[in-house]
Amino acid sequence: MRQLPGTGSASASTRLTWMAWKERSLHGFAMLLFRSFRPRALAICVASAALVLNIRRRSTLPDRQVAAKAHNTSAYFTCLDVFRLSAYRYRWEPARADFCTSRTLSPQQVRRCVEAGPGVRPMRVVFMGDSRLRQLFASTLRRLQLPMLNRSVELPLGHDPHYASLNMTKAPDNCFEIFKLSMPFEGEKKPRKLFFCSHRGGTHWLRLDYLWRVYMSRSFRRSVDQMVDACIRHPAACPRLVLLGSGLWYARRFAITETASAADWALRFRRDLAALLPHLRRLAAVTRVVWKLDEPQFKEEAGWGKPGIVMPGLGLTHALVYSMTAGIANVTVWSSMVPESIDFFRSVCWLGRQQPNFNTYPLFAECQDMHHVGATLLDRHVTQLFNFLCRGSDALSPGNCCH
Repeated sequence: MRQLPGTGSASASTRLTWMAWKERSLHGFAMLLFRSFRPRALAICVASAALVLNIRRRSTLPDRQVAAKAHNTSAYFTCLDVFRLSAYRYRWEPARADFCTSRTLSPQQVRRCVEAGPGVRPMRVVFMGDSRLRQLFASTLRRLQLPMLNRSVELPLGHDPHYASLNMTKAPDNCFEIFKLSMPFEGEKKPRKLFFCSHRGGTHWLRLDYLWRVYMSRSFRRSVDQMVDACIRHPAACPRLVLLGSGLWYARRFAITETASAADWALRFRRDLAALLPHLRRLAAVTRVVWKLDEPQFKEEAGWGKPGIVMPGLGLTHALVYSMTAGIANVTVWSSMVPESIDFFRSVCWLGRQQPNFNTYPLFAECQDMHHVGATLLDRHVTQLFNFLCRGSDALSPGNCCH
C-alpha cells in the first residue's frame, strides 16, 4: 500500500487522494497555460478536470480489483505502474519503496523475454494514432534493430499534378494504407494535399503494426472492431498490446484553420471518444489496451504566432480521456511520460533556445519540432514499453515496475 510521504500506513481513501493528486498535477500545470484560451473552452476544461477528480477517485480501487481478478496475478497489474504517473518514480525523485522504476533493456534481452517457441506466432503489438504513435512505432523498430516490411501488392495513388511535382506518383513500398488529405495552412490560398501511410515492421519473433488514425472517426472504430473480430477468430494471432492515441489533431486543427472555436473542437473530441467507448470495451475484453496521452508542446510560440493554443487543448483531451475511460478495467492511461517531457522541454529546450548558436547546437534535433519529441524522450518511451513487454523477466531486477 502506498503511503503519503512521512506517514505510517495510510487508509485506502488517503492513498487514492495522494495518487489522484500526483496524477492530476499535469492538468494543474496545463491550467497555467490557459490564459490565451477562450472562456467557453476554459469552462469546459475546468468541468472536465472536476469530473476527473470525482470519477477516478471512485474508480481506481475497483479497477485494480477487477484487473487483478481477470489476470489472476497482482504482478501483472503492478507492471502497469510503469505507465502511471501516480506510481512511477522519476529520476529527480528520491528513492521510495512504494514507487517503481523502469530499466533500459538491450535488444538481446528484449528478444529473450519476447520470443516464443518454434511454431508459435510472434508477439504482436499494434500502434494506432497520429504521427506521435508512428514515432514510437519507428523508434521501437530502431531500438530492436528490426526492419520495416514492404507490401507485396502495388498501391497506386493515381495521377495528381501535386504528387507528381513531389515525385510521389505511387505509394512507398512500406506503405500498407494510403490517406490523402487537403489541409489549409495559414498564409496559403490553396490547401496543401498531403499523404499519410500505415506501416508494418518486425520479424519472426515480434511484429509491429502502425495504423494511421488521427481522428476517432469511423475508420478508427472500424479498425478496432476488426482487431476484436480477428482476436475472436484466431486468439493466437491477437495483439499482445494495443497502443492508442488521439488528441493532437483535435488541439492543432483549429490552431491552423480557425474554422471552429477551441470549445467546438473540444466537444468534437468528447463526442468522438464517447462513440468509440463501446468499441474500446470490446477490444479491452480480448487484449491489453494502453491509451497514450500526448506529451505537451513547448515553444515561445505554439505556431503561426498563436502562443499557448495547442497546449491547453491537449490538457483538455487528457482530462476527457481520464474521465471517460475510467470504467473500462483493461484500459490503462499512459501518463508517466508527460512529466518526463515537461522536464526535458523546460530544462533542455527552453534553456537551449537562449543560446545564440542554438541552430547548430547538438540538441537542436531534440527541440526543433514543436509537435514531436526527440531521440532522448523517444528512448525513454520505448524503455517503459520494453519493461511492460518483458514483465516477469529475469532481466528486470527487484524494484522495477515489471519484475
